[in-house]
Amino acid sequence: MQTYRIDFYDNFRCIASECPYTCCKGWGLLVDDKTYANMRKEKGILGLMLRLFTRVDVENGAVLRTIGGKCPFLEKDGLCRLQKEDRQELVADICNLYPRRSISYGSICEVSLELSCVHAARLFLQDIKRHVFVEYQADENTQNPELEKTKPYYEVKNNDPEFLLHLMKDRENILDFLWRVTDSIEDEPLAIIGKMQDVLDYAYVKQNYFGRDSQAYAKAVELPVDKKEIEKWQDAGEFWRNRAEETRMVFPFLLLNELIYGRLSYTCTPKRNPVMHELISTYKKQFGGLYEKEAEGFWKEKWKKLCKEYREIPRIALAYYSYLLQQTYCCAYETYYLIGPVILISVCTELFMLFLVSSFLDGQILEETTIASMIAGMERAVRHSRSFEKEALELFRKKM
Repeated sequence: MQTYRIDFYDNFRCIASECPYTCCKGWGLLVDDKTYANMRKEKGILGLMLRLFTRVDVENGAVLRTIGGKCPFLEKDGLCRLQKEDRQELVADICNLYPRRSISYGSICEVSLELSCVHAARLFLQDIKRHVFVEYQADENTQNPELEKTKPYYEVKNNDPEFLLHLMKDRENILDFLWRVTDSIEDEPLAIIGKMQDVLDYAYVKQNYFGRDSQAYAKAVELPVDKKEIEKWQDAGEFWRNRAEETRMVFPFLLLNELIYGRLSYTCTPKRNPVMHELISTYKKQFGGLYEKEAEGFWKEKWKKLCKEYREIPRIALAYYSYLLQQTYCCAYETYYLIGPVILISVCTELFMLFLVSSFLDGQILEETTIASMIAGMERAVRHSRSFEKEALELFRKKM
């Protein structure tokens, strides 16, 4: 199997107890079958604890229960009790692998870093550019702990290598399009909105061709998409017919607002994800009293002001969007569902841009550590929540 790792992968080292935003708190912890079997066999007080704190979920399998939103084995020093006692056989695979995201597509495996890890997010922000996957070569016959961490954790299955090749080439073409003529991006802070719209239109048209089993036509679609290609589809809703309206964001403000209030804001959010809670509170403070058109105009004006004061912000937003596209675009290999991942990464990027503006208006200094924490909190709430993804896509299906 050919393995490719994201170009800043080697810079990552877990900072353990020094991490300000531990991954042992705020979400459910999945337990792989092998570790779960070991847990069930463990005897004594520790074995009793393991059995008490694991449950089997119909959708996810074995899950470690949390106490107050924290892993029961997270100690006051910020370290894992099981790892401190060298009980590696009782530590779930995901705990050893995270934030590494390793996905196999048949004979190819791609490994990136999840930006829900605040340290990985910092590394990402230290070099704002178009990141690339670099081939990783290691002797599989030797004992190499790092090799274990790059083995596929997720598998995207299909038996259509020609389609996989098309997706990978297509992804590079999209990235070429996104990063073409970026020298002036700081002077055109709204350019990223146009680029995101173009990519969404592109995925929409290709999805329609794939849905009608017209792969040859789908592969012939070019970026940016001719408006006639969108008008060709008689079932296109108002959303798609009004793509050229310059005043709007990629998605209607009302839709994003519904996601924030209805899909991200819960009573448990302050405890489980305090960063996300703070972002939502700041958003409500700055935008909560505005009507949709007012909010869009207000955001557009303040986004320009933000980008004038922090010149690197447009490039950060573009790098974030393109990084998410790198991670998720080829997942369509299994389902042929291109539009879903593109919608979700567009939503994630627009929420990021909204929260940047509201935090700026709230007087926060947008330095590297602040933005890294913001990205990590958002990723945990949005990209690591199956319920959010499912509900968001259903909402967009109804509205669009």
